[in-house]
Amino acid sequence: MPTMNDSDINAAALELRRARADRQPIPPISASHGIAGLEAAYAVAELNTRHRIAQGARIVGLKVGLTSKAVQQQLSVDQPDFGVLFDDMEFLSGQDVPAARLMQPKVGSP
Repeated sequence: MPTMNDSDINAAALELRRARADRQPIPPISASHGIAGLEAAYAVAELNTRHRIAQGARIVGLKVGLTSKAVQQQLSVDQPDFGVLFDDMEFLSGQDVPAARLMQPKVGSP
């Protein structure tokens, strides 16, 4: 198993920021940057959270993903993941979401 080091964490965080800015999907950072396990993944997320705050973004809430057991099994994980919701990510009921901000939009039914 790859070992976690600061260089890998920093490189993965930068790669994710570039992908977000360019709105281009990238291969999983687990393979491309040796990011393995929750500790490393959340370390990358923490760096990017600090970066966004330094750029003026505000945290307005928290988000949770992978809540479905079926999706967890599909992705070989056994728990949900967590993150922060920034002010530029929040859309209230009835607001339009600009399609240009989305990379792989999906629509589901309740």
